[in-house]
Amino acid sequence: MIAILRQQLSVVINSETEMEVKEKMQKQFANDRYLLQLFHQSLKTKKDFISMFEKQNSVSKKNP
Repeated sequence: MIAILRQQLSVVINSETEMEVKEKMQKQFANDRYLLQLFHQSLKTKKDFISMFEKQNSVSKKNP
């Protein structure tokens, strides 16, 4: 009887641990996704800035 209760308790503890691990992984995935979005936005902003700078530079070369 005690062995069965211990086994059931072990299953309950392990399932809670699995749920906690899944929740942590989901949170980490959401954080990673957010960081990738920020990084992508940063690259896009830098690319836009560089292209704007290049356009200004080419205009100033044409009109000294």
